[in-house]
Amino acid sequence: MYRLNDFQVNSDANGYISLCYHYIRPDKKDPFPRILGTKTNEFKKQLTMLEQNFKIISFDEALKFSYEKNLSSIKKIGVLITFDDGLSDHFLAAKILAEHNIKSIFFIPTCILKDELPANPIIIHYGIALFGLEQFLIALRSALKKNKLELEKFNVNYVSGRDNVWKKIDETKSIFKYRLDYKKSRDVLLHIYEIIWNR
Repeated sequence: MYRLNDFQVNSDANGYISLCYHYIRPDKKDPFPRILGTKTNEFKKQLTMLEQNFKIISFDEALKFSYEKNLSSIKKIGVLITFDDGLSDHFLAAKILAEHNIKSIFFIPTCILKDELPANPIIIHYGIALFGLEQFLIALRSALKKNKLELEKFNVNYVSGRDNVWKKIDETKSIFKYRLDYKKSRDVLLHIYEIIWNR
């Protein structure tokens, strides 16, 4: 874990760090309270802190640095702010960024535009948040069976109250990130999506 002081350097600073956000959640009455993310007020505080201690750079400045390796004219370490997964949360984030006159990059998975289906991380995160890990794993087993994949090879055993839920969530996510190829991962997750959202 980095602290602010780790990045405060002298006026000869050159370079930037990239800060990636995913979920920007409402402070109150969050319809998905189990989704982990940055609360709106915390996000605003973070932007203020970043403005005070860093130079928030645009994509053009980051691209220029990639070729010229020089951001020394800004006198502070740069920060490039990005957002992953094309979430509805990002509409609120964009509004807050506009209030601060900050440019950032939003990476939008093409599947949500082309196929009108959620990206893989969204199916995992919202599926577990809405239905709980146990129900998600039941849907995973069904999806593995439908896709003719070995249950023993990809199964995650979880007993509520006995197992550490966060370790089991990490184990579940690693199946889709590292153990299944992209196509199989997508097929399994789309089957899970059909099962849990059609209940």
